[in-house]
Amino acid sequence: MPRHFTRYWVGAAGASTIAPSGSGAPHADPATPEGAYLPLDSRYATSDRVHAVEREFAQHHGFRDCVAGQLSRFVDDLEQAEHHLDEVADQASQGVGRLGNQQAARGALES
Repeated sequence: MPRHFTRYWVGAAGASTIAPSGSGAPHADPATPEGAYLPLDSRYATSDRVHAVEREFAQHHGFRDCVAGQLSRFVDDLEQAEHHLDEVADQASQGVGRLGNQQAARGALES
């Protein structure tokens, strides 16, 4: 595989040197001042961006957990309300049954 060579700026003397690509040598355009590097390729995430995304993920994850907990408590409350409603309905039907029995007994006594 052929080696690719790039030029980089070496200082005020203005002499260019050839360094193999991937050698770790700083790469800069000879027309730029010493120490000025080209911007990083935006396709690669910087560590600051990675940490920012991790923090954002943690916030969303925490929010999701909070909402899930609230929904779970809401479901529990609905199940309790349903249970109480069933109890009230049972008591009401028993009361209606007793009332019907009492009215039938009165009707039998009056006859």
